[in-house]
Amino acid sequence: MIVDNCPVHPSVDNLKAIKLVFLPPNTTSILQPCDQGIINSFKRNYRKAVVQRYLVHIDTGCPATFNISVLEALY
Repeated sequence: MIVDNCPVHPSVDNLKAIKLVFLPPNTTSILQPCDQGIINSFKRNYRKAVVQRYLVHIDTGCPATFNISVLEALY
């Protein structure tokens, strides 16, 4: 199992079926570029959904305030 070098990932001894390999320091973003693509895709889709929801809010003639809760943002 390949693990980044975050200090919260402890070194575990006595593993028989799994070998832990830690990434070198400060290389996670270089060795895992897929993460950036996933994050960018998520942000783009989220912003698109917020804009679409805001346009529906405007079209329905609702009051001027437009709020999104943390729970709605997670969904």
